[in-house]
Amino acid sequence: MSHQSSATPAASLEDINGALALRRRLAESLQEKPPTAPLAQPPRFGSATRRAFKLAIGLAVALGLGWSPLKSLLVPTSVEAVVNARLATLRSPIEGYVEEAPAPALQWRGEGAAPLLIIANPDADRAALTSARREVADAEDRIEVNSDEQQAVKTALAALDTQVEQFRDSRRASIDLRVASLTAEADAASANAAEAEAQWKRARKLRAVGVTPQALEERAETQARAGALAARAAAFKVAEAQVEAQALAKGAFVGDAFNDTPSSDQAARELRLKLASLQAQASALARTKARLAAEREVESADYARRSRALLSLPVSGRVFEALVTRGERVAKGQELMRVLDCESAIVSANVEESVYNRLRVGEKASFKPADGGAAIVGEIVNLTGASAAPGVYAISPASLRKSPFYVSIALPQGQSDCAVGRTGTVTFSKD
Repeated sequence: MSHQSSATPAASLEDINGALALRRRLAESLQEKPPTAPLAQPPRFGSATRRAFKLAIGLAVALGLGWSPLKSLLVPTSVEAVVNARLATLRSPIEGYVEEAPAPALQWRGEGAAPLLIIANPDADRAALTSARREVADAEDRIEVNSDEQQAVKTALAALDTQVEQFRDSRRASIDLRVASLTAEADAASANAAEAEAQWKRARKLRAVGVTPQALEERAETQARAGALAARAAAFKVAEAQVEAQALAKGAFVGDAFNDTPSSDQAARELRLKLASLQAQASALARTKARLAAEREVESADYARRSRALLSLPVSGRVFEALVTRGERVAKGQELMRVLDCESAIVSANVEESVYNRLRVGEKASFKPADGGAAIVGEIVNLTGASAAPGVYAISPASLRKSPFYVSIALPQGQSDCAVGRTGTVTFSKD
């Protein structure tokens, strides 16, 4: 009992000393810190101010949520828009090998800048072309033979004409001499007839006076009449010779022979007939050659079409998808590549129904690229409503799904690139 009572006062003294030390440290810490200013109390608003603040916040939220419909009402724009272009699928018109082909993703622009796409078929059938060429060569050979024959006939005819002319000259000289001889004979006969007439007149006078007998007078009369007839016959012979000379001057041979035309002239006539026949054959051969040459040209063009094909590419375009490579064998009708026709660039867009019903074909529209590029002014060319635009395009307008009302805007030609797939916004204007 005495032990417990002696320990308790010591423990109480330690507790008191600890409490005093703690109080002393707290006092020292409080004395070292500067006095702090009292905290500002938040202002207190009245009920009217709080209502105005809440109304402003509500108006801002309503304006933010309703800006898009309001903007559509004030400035009609598209919901979605993407640059598009027609997609041309090139097919091989013949069977063969790809001789030249543009590289994948190649892009070109302007006249003469389009690459070559050539299909060659070295195994194309050329039998028809060979036959046409052979027929033309045969016609040319026949024409050459005909020309040689004409030349030979002309040479022979020239020789015969020379002989005929020589014969005509000789015959003319002979007839002239005969006319002169007959004329001289006629003159002599006329002189004899005149002398016989004079003797008859003298015999009549002498018979009248009785000097001569009647028989002498009669014989003189007979001689006079015979002389007159001889002179007349000689004149007829001269006239006959002159007729022959006149006929010879006109190119006719007239005589008393059974065949008075010389053989050289007859041969010349036959050669002229043959030359005329050869000339007619030459005309027919020329027409035949022209016809065969035309057929040969047709066959040549057909063979060129079957053996080699150069496919036309757009003036400005880009290889969208290459399906074959150089040296590859292709079949007729096989797809070779798909090419973007950049000259037909359009913007495919969809709009809200309220905007769609206000649009008209031919109105202006401005496409603003999403990447910040310059705006491009185009023209509305098609309003397809709730169906996608017809035609084959690189990007199907049906892929624009935020609104089912589709619009096509044609872009002006001369764009610097073929930016198919480039997105942006279309703004429509009545101007």
